[in-house]
Amino acid sequence: MDSVDNTSTSVLTNDTQLVINNLYPGALYSVQVTSISKYGHQSTSREVYQTVCPRPPNHVTARFVNTSTISVGWETPNLSLISGYLIQYQTEEEKQWMRFDVENTELSKLTTRDLVNLLPGERYLIQVSSVSNTTQSQHVQISWTTPPRPVTHVAALVSPYIVTLKFPRAPGRVELYNITWQGNDTRVRSKEVLHQPAVGTKFVLLKIDGLVPGMIYTFSITSVSYNMHSSVTNVSAQTWPLGSDILLDNSASPFSLILNYIPPLVRNFDMFCFNLSAPASRIPTIEKSVNDNNTRVSFDPVIPGELYHVTVWTASEHELSVPTIVQYRLHPESITKINITEVTNMTVTLSWEIPHGVYSAFEVDYESGSLRTPEPNITITALKPYHNYTFTLTVLAGTKSSLVTKSSPTSVRAQTLESFPGKVRGFYPIEIHAHNITFVWYLSESDYHGVITKFTLSHRMEGTSDWSSVEYAPSKDHGVVTGLNPGRKYTFKIQACTQVGPGPEVVWIGDIPPLPPPPPSHDIFPQTRLHTSSTIEIRFHKNFFSDDNGPILYYTIIVAEDLSKNSALLKMPSWSDVQSFRIWPPYQVLEPCQFFTNTSEVDFTIGRETCPNEAHYCNGPLKQGTTYRVKVRAFTSPELFTDTIYSPPVSTGKDVSWLLVMGFLVLIVLPVLFIIIRRKIVGVTSPRAGGIRGWLPRMSVTRRDTCHPSQDVTLHNCSHPIPVTLFCTMTLDPDWIAVEFEDLKSVGRGQPTTAAELRCNRPKNRYTNIFPYDSSRYKLQPVDDEEGSDYVNANYIGGYLSPRQYIATQGPLCSTVDDFWRMCWESRTPAIVMLTQCIEKHRDKCYKYWPSDQHPMRCADIEISLQDVCHYGSWVLSELRMCRGGEHRMISHYHFTTWPDSGVPSSPNTLVSFVLSFRTHISPAQHPIVVHCSAGVGRTGTFIALDTVLQRLYNSEGAGSVDILRIVHGLRRQRVLMVQSLAQYAFIYECVQVYLQGGVRHEERQIQNNEAIERDEGVDDL
Repeated sequence: MDSVDNTSTSVLTNDTQLVINNLYPGALYSVQVTSISKYGHQSTSREVYQTVCPRPPNHVTARFVNTSTISVGWETPNLSLISGYLIQYQTEEEKQWMRFDVENTELSKLTTRDLVNLLPGERYLIQVSSVSNTTQSQHVQISWTTPPRPVTHVAALVSPYIVTLKFPRAPGRVELYNITWQGNDTRVRSKEVLHQPAVGTKFVLLKIDGLVPGMIYTFSITSVSYNMHSSVTNVSAQTWPLGSDILLDNSASPFSLILNYIPPLVRNFDMFCFNLSAPASRIPTIEKSVNDNNTRVSFDPVIPGELYHVTVWTASEHELSVPTIVQYRLHPESITKINITEVTNMTVTLSWEIPHGVYSAFEVDYESGSLRTPEPNITITALKPYHNYTFTLTVLAGTKSSLVTKSSPTSVRAQTLESFPGKVRGFYPIEIHAHNITFVWYLSESDYHGVITKFTLSHRMEGTSDWSSVEYAPSKDHGVVTGLNPGRKYTFKIQACTQVGPGPEVVWIGDIPPLPPPPPSHDIFPQTRLHTSSTIEIRFHKNFFSDDNGPILYYTIIVAEDLSKNSALLKMPSWSDVQSFRIWPPYQVLEPCQFFTNTSEVDFTIGRETCPNEAHYCNGPLKQGTTYRVKVRAFTSPELFTDTIYSPPVSTGKDVSWLLVMGFLVLIVLPVLFIIIRRKIVGVTSPRAGGIRGWLPRMSVTRRDTCHPSQDVTLHNCSHPIPVTLFCTMTLDPDWIAVEFEDLKSVGRGQPTTAAELRCNRPKNRYTNIFPYDSSRYKLQPVDDEEGSDYVNANYIGGYLSPRQYIATQGPLCSTVDDFWRMCWESRTPAIVMLTQCIEKHRDKCYKYWPSDQHPMRCADIEISLQDVCHYGSWVLSELRMCRGGEHRMISHYHFTTWPDSGVPSSPNTLVSFVLSFRTHISPAQHPIVVHCSAGVGRTGTFIALDTVLQRLYNSEGAGSVDILRIVHGLRRQRVLMVQSLAQYAFIYECVQVYLQGGVRHEERQIQNNEAIERDEGVDDL
């Protein structure tokens, strides 16, 4: 221990810590710790030194010395060892402490310490602590505010009513300034001004307004911080006496200068003095008595456009006021006459005489802009031909730095000459047919450039040099070009014409759609050359088909054994497809290709390939000893074709090699049969005898009636009701479903489609093998007895409540959008269900026939506008408004966007949820629902079939059983190929089972669309 207490004390404890009390504050102690075992053995001692915290100082105080120094004092604490003191201080707004130590023994007895270089006006926190061997006591804290520094070097900026006091910013903190002032009237006023200095400013400006002109004032200023005031700074200043306000008379002529003045209310002077000065004038000063009631002063003679300085001051016997100086430039003299010296189709030249007096430039204003010139003439260019212009001329005097005045304007009118017209706008086709095309255009009035005499529309077929032209009247904005060749590329150009000549050309280049090749005459067919037991060789020529309706792109060959079957399909069966038939229907031998590359005739052998497991077109072997007929098909586009007539019948030879084989087999088989028969006679039987039931496919239902495609058979002949209780739990057998679908293959076929096959209606069909049956087709109201105006590719389809509950139709073409909306209007349909994307796999599947923004769409005389859009996970609901004449109706557009390219949606839940949501908003009504995909049969039939089943189940009619086979059979009798694929037919079963099992999850409205992955739905997937 230290000198305070040299005694030592020992403490025995079992704890790992020990509190030692009653130690001396500030003393340094030595502590030794030794471990003792239970046998009394001791370890080596560990020694540590620790200073006890000293007592804090007593009675800490502070005393003012000056604005930047204070003296801090304290008393030494009793009964404590002290080696020094620690002083820390900081302002209230800062976070960093300033500190210094008092350490040596000589200073340890000091009780005061000065803190210097403090900021004036700041409030400081001061902490004092005792120190013993670097150990600090608890601090004692006090606060002290230094008084702010008084302002110095005050300057007064005076005017008649305002005095501004300016002085340098003092260091330290100032919250506000307190100002009092007193004038000759002994009235004392005061105000406080917050100190809000801008960054970077070195001076403070204090504005005192509301003063009396000409009075002497005494101003007293103090700085204030934390309610502490600095010493007072006094300054005296006198406001200016009032002069007079000058009003210049701008209505005076260019040859005189007149002003009016307003006398002040306080008139401590005798007279007004007015002086006019200019570089080239010497006009004497005008004096007017202060009591003169005539306040008008006139100076003349003066020069128009000259810049004058008007000086006004007041005078008394002993004193002059501060002069008021006003600059004023007289208006220059105006031009009396403008001469039109030259006019062209784009320029006008003007000239005039130079005015008297001073001017700096001439300004010409007209419709297209403004021009300036220092010369007394100007040529205005880049004008519009054949246009009336008004040119206004003004004389300018002065510059921007010396005041600018203008003369009175002078105007003249002129018309430019006629010229070539401008470019025709909006030149594009609105209708393109095989032999004609309809164009629209317009010409803006600003591009007339004269009197339009005509429009010339010229065209030329690619590969030719001759142009053909058609002229149209100036009032025309559309025209039809006829006599075109189908399937060719044309260049069209249009020009507007005036009496001067034609304007620039506007060109449109495009292809004219082809037609099917013209049918060859009845004496043209492929010639048979050679034939074997499995092949037939034919010869045909390039000149079989004419290219009048478009270039022949490629050819293929059709072979038929059974001529009663349809051979005019675009998608013909392949060789593999007809193998299951006893008598082969017409089939296509190979993919379309171009035979005539460097020749005009071709020899082709039918049946020369083996085709093992071929799914595409393959030239497989023919049957021996069979009679066939052959024809050639030519295409002008992937969907337009024409066939020759069938060739005369030609038979393949018979293969006699089988006789040798049979003879050999007889020699082998007869002995074997003899042995078997002998064994049966003696009673030997085979242990593996049994029936063939094990080879039959598994059936979920033991019996199913057979469907008959004949139109005379009633609907009950194709029915397979399944109890609902069984439907919920049964396992769907794909073999059984496939057999059902196979029985539907020919249902409805053979019905007449006369309207669809008319020449005027064929272009209205999206696919050449999807025609509406005449018996159920939707008929539009005819237009002016025009042939085919009642036709649209659509059929009425019966449903749960009505034999006309739906209209199944194809996705509109660009050329049939008007017919589509006419059908929607005339049928009064409340909703459209769309099950395809407009573009799928880069192929056009449906024309976008509805607006998707706020811009309305017009189709014929029907206007369609978008009112609202709701996005769901798998579909989009758009509310549309149809207007025709004065009548308008609302129609809902349900667009199912997530039909993937596997033929059916990824989950039955998705489609069931869509159908249920649709029926939640659209209840069965007396007007049909329009449903379409691309061809209007595959996805369309799937939707209608599922909607019909769910309506029956929901309304409890027939709830005891589900008969999907009967419903699809009914659909196919009304429109061809409804529910087109086996996958779609099986998917209906899955959807109904999900619905009955209660697994449907309704989709909520979302913010954004799900990007759809659509199947390529064409004639293969409809």
